[in-house]
Amino acid sequence: MTGPSSEHNDKPVTVGALHITVTAFRGRTLDQKRELVRRFTADAVEVLHVDREAVTIEINENGPEDWARGGTLSIDRSTAQPR
Repeated sequence: MTGPSSEHNDKPVTVGALHITVTAFRGRTLDQKRELVRRFTADAVEVLHVDREAVTIEINENGPEDWARGGTLSIDRSTAQPR
């Protein structure tokens, strides 16, 4: 592995693998996911100077039955009273 040099270099430098995990509610389209991973990858290459092939992205989708806040599942939040 190599790291970025002290000189400004426009070429990506692989500094190891970069894994990005996205967790979101279900319902995004395939085109939205494609655009999200395209932009995340482009930003990682530009900001972190990594090779695009070093960037992996995992999208985890859940429903409101899989999330909770303040002790209440999201699916139940519209009917729950704050405590």
